[in-house]
Amino acid sequence: MRALPLALFLAGTLLVAMVRGGALQTMGEIHDGTLAISELCAICQRNTTWLYWLVRGTLTALSDLFFLGPDAGAFARDTPWEFAPVLANRDAAIQLLSLYGTRLLLAIPAFVLVCRILLDWRWRLVYVAALLALWGGWPATGVNLVLSSGSLVADWPPAYYNFAHPLFDFDWAGIGFVSILALVLLRNRPVHPLLAAVLAGFGQAMMDNLGMASGVTLACAAAYRGEGWRRAALLLASSGLGAALVLGAIGGLGGLGMERAGLLATTASDGFFAKVAAYFGYWWDTIGVYNFLWFNTTVANFLSLLALPLAVGCALGALLPRAAFKAIEGWHPVAMLGCCAVGIFVTLVLGLFKSGYGSDMGRQVMPLLTMIMPLAMLAVQQTRFHFRAPAPVRKDLRP
Repeated sequence: MRALPLALFLAGTLLVAMVRGGALQTMGEIHDGTLAISELCAICQRNTTWLYWLVRGTLTALSDLFFLGPDAGAFARDTPWEFAPVLANRDAAIQLLSLYGTRLLLAIPAFVLVCRILLDWRWRLVYVAALLALWGGWPATGVNLVLSSGSLVADWPPAYYNFAHPLFDFDWAGIGFVSILALVLLRNRPVHPLLAAVLAGFGQAMMDNLGMASGVTLACAAAYRGEGWRRAALLLASSGLGAALVLGAIGGLGGLGMERAGLLATTASDGFFAKVAAYFGYWWDTIGVYNFLWFNTTVANFLSLLALPLAVGCALGALLPRAAFKAIEGWHPVAMLGCCAVGIFVTLVLGLFKSGYGSDMGRQVMPLLTMIMPLAMLAVQQTRFHFRAPAPVRKDLRP
């Protein structure tokens, strides 16, 4: 029974990855032989290809234990009888499992975080179900209720597409990476500057904003723990160095393809500051300005996406008994998860100037929402028991 939360997590996350990962189209492309796996993204800004090929290689090696046709081994003989297309089935299965299995593995730290917070397997099961609902876009009734409630106070956009937007490999990487940061901070030990650099570099390799999110998160945590502003600045600088080294290596190898248009805009400018202005000016003119021209819609979409994980997190914190939580008393775990949320949120604010929130906010905020739910749960739980009135002292009855 204790394994049920893990079983639900593995099966449910794989299902979510397929439902919000274009499974129908992918299976058609596998059948037609036209599926394009990003082999060329071994050097790029959003690199999870290393894990894909690790999974694919492992499954391929495992499949060597199967019968894949007489030509797959020695001593083959001619036969007049046909047999099932085992090799074709193997290739199709490995492509499918490698693609979606990669996304499942990237999300595993989120389950580890659940186990770090919740003690009882029954409550872990409840939380995993809520987490899968979040990643899957929530049941339609909940989404309809949120959007209908918003329409009572404003001309609320019925942006259902945000709850159905595909989640890509690098979105799952963001979900897992933010959970790793939370696990590091929940140890309640000072983070070494070298570890900060490694974490930021690792995050930067998988998604544009994870290097900065790591630095801001670790700096905020150091400041909260009273390590001093110098220590916080050191962690921020170390993270920046780690992210810059990775980004520089990717650029040196020609992997900044996503930035090509912005970089081309700098060629007509002279001087460092003029080039920086031209670079950000290009992204502002082509993408960023629309986030502000439609700022009411941008904010409304964000609140629509935030409402359910916040409400569910608060409900779990209010309903779960104190015995459900591990011995992480006090406000420290709340603050550490809060630092993770702040780190991601800062990058989302900066993304207003360069990222297209009008079209795909639903996937871009998923790492933040994944952290909001346990943050709200722990905050409410701690508030419940921290401010609960002490039990009355029974006075001795005297004759």
